Amino acid sequence: MYLLEDKPVPDHTTIARFLSKHLASCIKELFAQMDFMLEEAGAISLQDMFIDGTKIESVANKYEFVWKKSVQKNQAKLMEKLPDFVDKAREEFSVSLAHGKEIHLHQLKKLRRKLKARQKEQGLQFVHGIGKRKTSLQKTLEQLDEFIARLKKYNKYLHIMGNRNSFAKTDTGATFMRMKEDAMKNGQLKPAYNI
Repeated sequence: MYLLEDKPVPDHTTIARFLSKHLASCIKELFAQMDFMLEEAGAISLQDMFIDGTKIESVANKYEFVWKKSVQKNQAKLMEKLPDFVDKAREEFSVSLAHGKEIHLHQLKKLRRKLKARQKEQGLQFVHGIGKRKTSLQKTLEQLDEFIARLKKYNKYLHIMGNRNSFAKTDTGATFMRMKEDAMKNGQLKPAYNI
């Protein structure tokens, strides 16, 4: 109102024409200069950048998303299996491994080292392929490797997620959220960045 000095307000097409014709070519440079000027004045630091909360549709595949509840559920199931597995391995192969109520990744790695040492002591060669009979030690080690890989994967996913409820494997910055103007229609979810 101050700039117009009581003159009529331009319509949206006039503003859009000005933006596309005159401002589009220099807007990035103007914003960059404004950022540096604010930084020099001590008004902002350029360590963290936050934008206005605009949701931008992502190109991330909706089937490549990892959900926090799903990861936590699968991790809990795995943690329930581990004590029985460790106790069985300890009895069967006479390896000592102290653990409390909950078994951690470092304890599984320690058990793996002990089982590998047992393999070396016995001079066992592990077999692979159809028609080959695996030893009990090989089966136990393979299952242990699978448990270690799954636990690492769940820990990694939860770390990437942080406080969010989901992320895309293809683009860890994308989070699943509802959008009003949704291309998928009917209020379904859509991958999007939250800026």
